[in-house]
Amino acid sequence: MRSYLALWAVEHRLDLNNPAMTFSRLLPLEDANILEVVETKHFEKQLRRQHPAVQGDWILKKNEIKIALPSPPRFEKLRDKEPAIWSLRLRDGHRVHLQPPDAGTAAWRAVAIGNHKEMGHG
Repeated sequence: MRSYLALWAVEHRLDLNNPAMTFSRLLPLEDANILEVVETKHFEKQLRRQHPAVQGDWILKKNEIKIALPSPPRFEKLRDKEPAIWSLRLRDGHRVHLQPPDAGTAAWRAVAIGNHKEMGHG
């Protein structure tokens, strides 16, 4: 894959060795969506405290990710998080943190929602 993309990457000044470069995002893969999200109790409590516009954004985004995932940085894996956490951007710096499914399950888990600072992004 790197060899195939080398000239294109040079032309667009992309670093193909960067660990943030996810080649699967460049290919139309059938699993490039999240079909099911389960909201944890903690998430539900945080969601109730959010502005109605942010709550509405989450409902829309939850339906959108069933069709296709947003490109980074709108949806990105957070570094150095165990278990793995993915950040999904909403409006005005708000984020949803999602955990991928455990082995044997298909549902992602919505574990936190809040603004940029509350979510530890800055």
